Amino acid sequence: MDDLLFPILMIKKMIKKRKEQMFQLNTKIPEAQLIQLQALSKGEACQSCPTCGTRWDLSNQVLTEPIPPTTLASKLLKEAIQNAFDKAQFGGKD
Repeated sequence: MDDLLFPILMIKKMIKKRKEQMFQLNTKIPEAQLIQLQALSKGEACQSCPTCGTRWDLSNQVLTEPIPPTTLASKLLKEAIQNAFDKAQFGGKD
């Protein structure tokens, strides 16, 4: 019995180690950017620009299904941080 239990415990321990530790950042954004974020997070479901009201087609967006705006904000922030770091690391080259 112990021979079977040991590998299972080791696998669980390895999985726990692989999980990336996450940190929370609280920030405030202007209302205009919040509205834009909410529109983008709706994906293709959003039919018009929230700032000017003109019709738009978001079918070219990666998001086809609506997601919570906070999830999209987190994704965008991670990408922006990585891009800024890459620019700094490689001397401003894209």
